[in-house]
Amino acid sequence: MESSAVQARTPPRVFFGWYIVAVSFLGNYAQVSAGAVSLAIFLKSMNTDLHWTRLQTTWGLTITQLVTSLGGPWIGRMVDRRGPRMLMVVGGLVGGAAVFSQRWTNSLWQYYLIYSVIGGLGLFCVGNMIGTTVIAKWFVRRRGRAIAVATMGMGLGSAVTNKAVQYIIYHYGWRNAWLFLGVMVWVLVVIPALLFMKRRPEDVGLLPDGDEPAGARPMPGAATIRSGPAKTAAEERQWTLHEAVRTKSLYMVIIAFNLAGLGSGALLFHRFAFLTDQGFDPGLVAWATTAGSFVLTAMMFVWGLLAERIPTRRLTIIVFLGLAVGITILITTRSMAQLYTYSILWGLAMGGSPVLSAIIWAEYYGRAFVGTIRGAMMPISLLSTAGGAPFASWVYDSTGSYTIAFLIFLSGFLLGALLMFFTRPPTISPTLDRFFNWAGALNTRTRAFAVPNLRRR
Repeated sequence: MESSAVQARTPPRVFFGWYIVAVSFLGNYAQVSAGAVSLAIFLKSMNTDLHWTRLQTTWGLTITQLVTSLGGPWIGRMVDRRGPRMLMVVGGLVGGAAVFSQRWTNSLWQYYLIYSVIGGLGLFCVGNMIGTTVIAKWFVRRRGRAIAVATMGMGLGSAVTNKAVQYIIYHYGWRNAWLFLGVMVWVLVVIPALLFMKRRPEDVGLLPDGDEPAGARPMPGAATIRSGPAKTAAEERQWTLHEAVRTKSLYMVIIAFNLAGLGSGALLFHRFAFLTDQGFDPGLVAWATTAGSFVLTAMMFVWGLLAERIPTRRLTIIVFLGLAVGITILITTRSMAQLYTYSILWGLAMGGSPVLSAIIWAEYYGRAFVGTIRGAMMPISLLSTAGGAPFASWVYDSTGSYTIAFLIFLSGFLLGALLMFFTRPPTISPTLDRFFNWAGALNTRTRAFAVPNLRRR
């Protein structure tokens, strides 16, 4: 629930929400740099030294996704109720230590427990889900550009860290590269989050976008559902989780992003190995993927600006179709021209995915309970990203090729685009409403029956 009326005050020269954006940018940079993007660079070196298979290594990513999806409902509620500050501070300390400690890992159980479970939870608490959820509370009219700027940390982290990690691995070994990443997480996250992260503008006497109190005062009947982004905080309907689960749009969005996420997450991890398997020099692949990452970073801001003017659903369809074309090119890549064509097209399309997936939740369900809603859906919404990478590894280990997996990922992008075409802004579905009312009544009757019987015992 929103706090009481915001006291009138002179807005600061720089709206405090942009400090939230800056810290979220650093958190995204740290999370991506120490996560799947860098792990893909470590893949061959670690597997060679430790005698692991690609499937064994990618199971670490799956474990991380499963652990964070199970923790998502609790973390989402925490962001809504208490804010992100301590989550990010503790997450930065723990996540950095877990990454740092990979310098001494020698067995799979150490890698799974310390990096995948402990480090995965820590890095999740500093990254995109936390940052964009808080930004959605601080911005409405400028939400697209604010989320885009914060999410650009992911693209820049991918672009810069790719080369840095590869350089350290080549000259100093993969173990020292983990030391570098762990210290980087501490430096980028802990102090900035402690100083600047706040839950919402009302907590410090401000309003979203830095609006004057009179200009954003809630008005009766302001819960109108729009086909496009809301113009002010007063026009944005605030859905509770109880209401959101009764809309078809919720499940259509989740399924669509799951279908697309099956391939996008797996490609992020496997494309380096796939391209070097094709005979490309690792250094040239790193340069090509770095070029694509810079394009991705720039396009994040473009997609964010577009989302302030065009319904996110339409933009998401374009992104998914672009990713489908990109993976088609990747499958047939045999020359440097094709390699750079794929990398640039991937950057153009993939730059929209993390931005639009964050914006659509607030655009459809408002800012008040967006953390609770996103968190509650995480066990479902991360199913694809948890399974995509190990599935591709299993296909490779079984057939010696990624082709079958990549064709399935192509189908996922196309089906995701088709599903988003039929998705509309949320309204209560009578069928879902009756189902959840029946389920709630059944649960109440079950509890009423169980408690007296327990007392008799």
